[in-house]
Amino acid sequence: MLFLLLQACQGPDIQNDGPRSGPVCTLSLGEQVDFGEIEVAGLSAPVQDFFTLSNTGQATCELQDVSLDSQVFELGPISEPLLLAGASMELSVSYSPTTASTDRALLIVHSSDSNVPVQTRQVLGQGLAPVLALAPSELDFGSLYAGCVQEEGLRIENQGNMDLVVRELEFSTGSAEFALYQDDLGPLPWVIAKGDGIDLRVEYAPVDGAADAGAVRVESNDPLQAGAVTLFSGEGKDQDQVDRFAPEARTSMDILFTLDRSCSMYRHEEDLQDNFERFITSLASADGDYRVAGVVSNDGCILGETLYVDSSLSAAKQSEVLEEQLCLDLSNCPLSSSNGERAFMLMEAALSSGTLGAGGCNEGLLREDADLHLVAISDEPEQSINPYTYYVSLFEGLKADPDQVSIHGVGGDYPSGCESAMAFAGLYEASVATGGFLWSICSADYGTDLGTLATVKAPKLTSLELSGFPVPETVKVLIDGVNVPSGWTHTPSTNTVGFESGEWLQVGSVVEVAYTLQERCEP
Repeated sequence: MLFLLLQACQGPDIQNDGPRSGPVCTLSLGEQVDFGEIEVAGLSAPVQDFFTLSNTGQATCELQDVSLDSQVFELGPISEPLLLAGASMELSVSYSPTTASTDRALLIVHSSDSNVPVQTRQVLGQGLAPVLALAPSELDFGSLYAGCVQEEGLRIENQGNMDLVVRELEFSTGSAEFALYQDDLGPLPWVIAKGDGIDLRVEYAPVDGAADAGAVRVESNDPLQAGAVTLFSGEGKDQDQVDRFAPEARTSMDILFTLDRSCSMYRHEEDLQDNFERFITSLASADGDYRVAGVVSNDGCILGETLYVDSSLSAAKQSEVLEEQLCLDLSNCPLSSSNGERAFMLMEAALSSGTLGAGGCNEGLLREDADLHLVAISDEPEQSINPYTYYVSLFEGLKADPDQVSIHGVGGDYPSGCESAMAFAGLYEASVATGGFLWSICSADYGTDLGTLATVKAPKLTSLELSGFPVPETVKVLIDGVNVPSGWTHTPSTNTVGFESGEWLQVGSVVEVAYTLQERCEP
């Protein structure tokens, strides 16, 4: 009842949703705009096109909203919101793609009159461009033992719709442990078709316990991003195996002296007696297992009733016996020797099989397991009839292990000699070849140095067997903590480290062989 009363009071001006009378606005929008394919690289300014918007009705249309929701399409400004009956206007749309893309947007036109239908049209376009993709963006090799090798792939892809041209490939690293490989790709530039790619390899082979890093940068014709970077990193770990060798000094030794009894040696007579006393004192204090004898006779036989001296005798008795064997009192020696300046020939005679064998005058002089030290004393060069190499080979043949033989000398300094002696040529070369020593006869005290024969000799390095199987490139040799970069070779077949010419060790020296175990590099 109330609704009918209100309707009656309002009269004939009340509007309803039925058909309207009088002139009306009618909008008409032209066909869709399709920009087609646009090459991004050659685009210096946006491409423009137009829609025609017409009012085909009898009344003016007021445009309430004209919009285009897009990042790559842009709608131009509307100069006048009123569109008279029968009039038209152009709506400008510009297109500026930045990379490979297929773009769509919807142009929407609203009138202020809700009875006028909304006008919509599509806007289309396609950007043409190569798209560079470098993956992964980071390569982390983690922690790797020195000597091990790890490889990771790196792929350059073209995710665009035009050919990608790789113009430059920059590999930068402050570490030689990284390497980049580009198999069978040929020289730059490289052309990669759309949807295709190429593969590279980055290899990490640490050589020490340090952190390493680098990067690969790819430059291309991608108009949006000319370059792409992959960072890579890794950390090396030091060798995990160290084999230590500490050879002990040989303290069991037989020492044989020869003495030049020529006339020029008289000026050294007093020094000889003093130094042999020092020698015996020094030798006895070392508490070593030694036998000492001297030979001056051409036939090689030891003079006197005592064949050798050792620690069972007092120091005074040892000095007395050696003085007799070597005729240290040169003015009161019953023996005349023509081989006084031929130490090697005296040694050869004293150590021959006939002299040492059963019934020989020197039977029992040498022990099979003892080191043999041969010491010559002279103020002139060695003058034996054969070269020193002959005698070195001869004397080393007396032992199963040639390293047990050493030749030493007390004579003139090599190569210039000294005030009262000529250079001890021949003997010097033999001492070098056998790891021996040459002491100066011009020194006031060489007897103490002679006494060190009891302890100075440690084994010669020849071949060391390793406890594990190493990565060959990681083997390092250190002697007393000092790296030895050359002079040795690792042989995988025997798993040994051999020394090319032999290395004499000092007493107490430690040899270390450090390496990475092969098992550490297994995946």
